[in-house]
Amino acid sequence: MVGDNSMCKRIAVPTDTDWEQLHAFKLEFGDCWKNCGSYCCKTNHPQQDFSLMKQESAGMVFMSAEYDFLARHLRLQDGFEETHRRHRFVFNEERNLAIEFDTAVCDLGGICSMFEYRPLICKFYPYYPVMSPVTREIDQFITGSLIDQYWEDLNIQHPCWLHRVKGDQVKQAVRAAASAMDHPYFVFCMGAAAIFVEHVTQRCRADHAELLQGDPRQFFRQWEVLYLTMKMIDKKVLAADINDFYELVERAYGAFEL
Repeated sequence: MVGDNSMCKRIAVPTDTDWEQLHAFKLEFGDCWKNCGSYCCKTNHPQQDFSLMKQESAGMVFMSAEYDFLARHLRLQDGFEETHRRHRFVFNEERNLAIEFDTAVCDLGGICSMFEYRPLICKFYPYYPVMSPVTREIDQFITGSLIDQYWEDLNIQHPCWLHRVKGDQVKQAVRAAASAMDHPYFVFCMGAAAIFVEHVTQRCRADHAELLQGDPRQFFRQWEVLYLTMKMIDKKVLAADINDFYELVERAYGAFEL
C-alpha cells in the first residue's frame, strides 16, 4: 500500500469481484484485425521505425492491482511474467503518495493465450476511458496507445480500423461499462495515465514540433530516443498535475488506498 500516514479509514483497493466485473467488458466488432494486420498487437506500421522499442510486439501497461489480480489467479498471458517490471512514481513526497504501474512485453501477435483476461488496455483499445470523479461518468477518451498520439500531426490515417470506422460505437460500448469503473482506484489510475499521455504528447508538440514536419520514420526514430531518455517528461510538472487530480478524486470519494 502506498499513501499518506493519516489514521483515517481508507477505501480499499478493488476486490477480485471488482476486477472480475471490469474484466467482463469486451468489444465485439468481428475480426477487426483482418483490416489492419493486427496493428495494435504488433506495432507493425510501415511508417514506424524503432530500434530500441521492440516491433512485431506490443508494450503492455497495467494498473498494479490489475497485474496482481491476473497473476494471483494465473491469468497472465504467455510471456508477461518473464518481461514484467513494476514502476513507482512519487507525486507527493510530503504525503508519501505514489502511483505504481506495471509493464510487460507481448509477443503473441494477437493470438492471446487467455483471451478473456487480456489486459484492460487491450480491451479498451483503440481508446482509453477517463472517468470524471465529479460526475462519475466517462468524460474523455484518449487514443489508447502512447505512440498513436501523432498520426493526425503526421497527416497519416490512423492504422486502427476500429478507430477509423467504428469509433462512435466503440465509445458507446465503453460508456456502458462506466459503472464498473466507479471506484476511486480505477478513476485515479486511469486519469493519471491520461495525464501522462497528454503530458508527453504536449511536450513533444511544443519542444520538437520540427520533427512532426518531416519524414514519419525519422520522427518515430527520434521520438523513441527522446522518450526513453526522459527528455519528454518534466517530473515536477507531471507530479503536480497528478497530485491535483488525486486531490480531486479524494474530495469526491474520500480517502482511498493505492
